[in-house]
Amino acid sequence: MPTSDLMSSGLRRLWAALPHARGRVAATAPAGEGDHSVLDLIVETQREIAAAGADVDAVMQLVLARSQALTGADGAMVSLVEGDELLTRAASGISAGLVGRRRPLRETVARFAIEGGVPLLISDCETDPRINRELQTLTGDKSLICVPLF
Repeated sequence: MPTSDLMSSGLRRLWAALPHARGRVAATAPAGEGDHSVLDLIVETQREIAAAGADVDAVMQLVLARSQALTGADGAMVSLVEGDELLTRAASGISAGLVGRRRPLRETVARFAIEGGVPLLISDCETDPRINRELQTLTGDKSLICVPLF
């Protein structure tokens, strides 16, 4: 498969970065000076993704690093939808041990974000019925953001 087709296919299937936090996920930076630095980081991220070009692994690593930086999360993961499964391709922090893990898409919180086509914020993983308890036990998630990337 040509590199451009591989990139297009890979990025289409790159569905989400999941920043995990032991505490409450910070949705935005504090008002004032922090707003400018968050915007700078977002713009810098866009430039770096464009520079990564066809290197899907480099893009996934960048998404991990920046999602943690923007949210203050304890970890992050990037997974791909492969048929009826979700495959964790990259992870950091408290999620690092999940790389290579496959699970049925129907048993993941990601399916709700994918079906809705919008980011999903879960502020209390302990009480949310959409959470996969096995995965939560492995990561210690208290809250999370699931962002589908199409």
